[in-house]
Amino acid sequence: SFSEDQEYRYVLYSAARGSLKIYVFAKAAVIYLSSVLAMMGGTLLFLLLCRTQVPWMDWEQDSYGVALAGGYGHLLSEGRPLLYCMVSALHMGLLAGVLSLMSAFCSIYLSNKVLVLLMPFLLVTFLASVDTGVFSVRMYFAISGVFSSDWQNLLYVLIISLVPSLLIAAGIYRALSKKL
Repeated sequence: SFSEDQEYRYVLYSAARGSLKIYVFAKAAVIYLSSVLAMMGGTLLFLLLCRTQVPWMDWEQDSYGVALAGGYGHLLSEGRPLLYCMVSALHMGLLAGVLSLMSAFCSIYLSNKVLVLLMPFLLVTFLASVDTGVFSVRMYFAISGVFSSDWQNLLYVLIISLVPSLLIAAGIYRALSKKL
């Protein structure tokens, strides 16, 4: 967190050796990418553990009409459930990346580590209660698509994840440059 970096003066050392802008954007990229990879890696481990216990699916017994109606349902119908789950995890990982960066931004002003760790949960709870016509946190779920093409939906979610992430990184840079 940035509060620990400020406490141990790592921010000053990094700014003196290089550039504060490079430090902030490198740390923001690591936070964002590690959140996405943690979501995808955790999902993969869970799926592989489940795969050792039960088969993927029994198409004759269950009805997957809801899953096949949209949100990468063609991957399930083609018999590629692992790819389906990984793309769905990517969607959720993009949301996790934004929430982690927002938590890192809050860590500049909050010294309480527990509150900083709770921040992603508090933010997603708040965002779930706010539903405007333009933005909803449900857009990050793979099942809810804005466009008819799945890949357009993935690109859209990537854009609505990267733009706030860049704005949050710029806010972190501005806040840290004021504190130095």
